[in-house]
Amino acid sequence: MSLRLMKSSSNGSSFSPERRLRLLLTVLLLTVVMSTLGYRLIEGGTLLDALYMSVITIATVGFKEVYQLSNAGKVFTILVITFSVVTLAYTVGTLGQLLIEGELREILGRRKMEKRIKEMKDHFIIVGYGRVGQMVFSEFCRQDVPSVIIENDPQMLPALHKNCPLAIEGSAIEDEVLLAAGIQNARGLVSTIPNESDSVYIALTARQLNPKLYVIARADSKAMEKKLLRAGADRVVIPHEIGGKRLALACLRPNVVDFMTMESPGGKLGLSIEEIEVPAGSPVAGQSLKHSDFRAKYGVTVVGIKKQNGDLELDPSGDIIVETGDILVLIGKSDALENLGSLSKT
Repeated sequence: MSLRLMKSSSNGSSFSPERRLRLLLTVLLLTVVMSTLGYRLIEGGTLLDALYMSVITIATVGFKEVYQLSNAGKVFTILVITFSVVTLAYTVGTLGQLLIEGELREILGRRKMEKRIKEMKDHFIIVGYGRVGQMVFSEFCRQDVPSVIIENDPQMLPALHKNCPLAIEGSAIEDEVLLAAGIQNARGLVSTIPNESDSVYIALTARQLNPKLYVIARADSKAMEKKLLRAGADRVVIPHEIGGKRLALACLRPNVVDFMTMESPGGKLGLSIEEIEVPAGSPVAGQSLKHSDFRAKYGVTVVGIKKQNGDLELDPSGDIIVETGDILVLIGKSDALENLGSLSKT
């Protein structure tokens, strides 16, 4: 089930079935209120008596009146019945249309999904469900990373509905679409679309709606990469450049490529690369890499350390001190990396 924004009804009306149903229910409620006030003013009696008369008149159930109606009350009753029959008939017809077309199920599913997205925090927004977007979503699912997808291409919608429980149909250049995806509570946004102008605008808009958002964008050229960085993207990836380098390595250094594929999902050795921030109170904080002995204690190898000042130490020596807030780049078996929660224990 996906969330559709700015969708008109199938019959061409400017009101969607959902809005028409809401309007009809509002009219029915107002009819009950107005008829109750009318009976109270015309016939007197208690408020409960007037409400009772309103309900049995609007529902046309034919129960006995609580008091003898005056001529003015009878005329008022005729008007209420006439208006109510027309309104109820139209309401029932609209409900039937919603049930037949599956709109009611879609409305309920949309409400449920809207609630789920509003409750999400620290999730990622994926813009585009093409080949690149599908790979990003697949990797997020593999690592249990919550995500919401935005897609505007009608050709991609069938696959979107089938594979993605949280998806929004619309253009990410619209503020309301990004807000519907929960951008204000999101951790990051990944733009996978190839359109240069839209990508730049999305980066600008996303940065404005959430200044703390981590924005990653796809580029198809170096010129586009520069524009996206100026627009506010934190990282820019050029897919064909990465693919070209991998092809060249497969020809020139096939063993290097074999090692790289070990890190991929389903690799023969099940290796993964992970990064983890050293929390306050961690047993490794304040110790050297040599004394921390990551290999023996945790079954992983530290291949890089990013210090708090931004310096990146590749292949760090054993004498370097691990400090709170450092980001460790680790390589090891997937199960060993998943068990690194012990780093936060004192």
